[in-house]
Amino acid sequence: MLKLTSFPGEAQSSLAVRTRSFNVLDDQSTLIDLVNSAGEYSFPILIFSQPASFPSSDNSRHFKSNEQELLVPMPLNFYTKTQSVVNVYQLNDNRMLLIVANYTTGSTEIYLEAISQLNSALLNHQPALVLKGLYGLTAIDQTKFLLALYNVDNAELHTVSLMQSNRSTRLMECQLDMSSIIQFRPSSIWRILFLLGTYDLCFVESESSHFTYNLRTGKVTSRGRSSKRNSFGSLSMSTASIETTPSISETDSLRST
Repeated sequence: MLKLTSFPGEAQSSLAVRTRSFNVLDDQSTLIDLVNSAGEYSFPILIFSQPASFPSSDNSRHFKSNEQELLVPMPLNFYTKTQSVVNVYQLNDNRMLLIVANYTTGSTEIYLEAISQLNSALLNHQPALVLKGLYGLTAIDQTKFLLALYNVDNAELHTVSLMQSNRSTRLMECQLDMSSIIQFRPSSIWRILFLLGTYDLCFVESESSHFTYNLRTGKVTSRGRSSKRNSFGSLSMSTASIETTPSISETDSLRST
């Protein structure tokens, strides 16, 4: 069996982390897992998979000849006392979509970067988009590149879609007040997810209780009961633009952890 190596001071997950000392993480690597470690001085770690390479004969002794890939950890650069990872997704073009809760500012930061640029953006605090409030639940549509974020404290739903132009990728955001739908029990929601092939967002309250909300029509369906609402409190839209090479179409799929 391949020899596995762990690293002092870093968290270990059920995914054993193989040695990284002779391997360089590139932008074509595949995201495998997120390790949120315990302890105030431990960093969240992204685990990537990439083809195994043997730059020298000295390193080949760590692998069997039939090994095809290598698992490589990437600790994230931020202060764990005031920040935490909400979720992370890898897009079809291998860029990373990282959602971070910033407890100092009470905001949610969205980073959209190549793997090699992600830590630099974190270190320099350069998110692609900043949302007011802490959004602890997220969901992503794998065909429309539509990101939803839900704030359990005030029943606020935020959707972010990727709008493309010739020179830039634009993040279009839409904010909805869901309190009238959730009947003043915002904290009862513990998961949100998209129903693929539709614009329906499912809000899960328990194993036996959920409802769906259609982002286009405003139709709410709950356990066979449906209703149509034309207004949901406040609705605001704004855009944030980041310069990047547009390479994701509306039908591209996403990989997420």
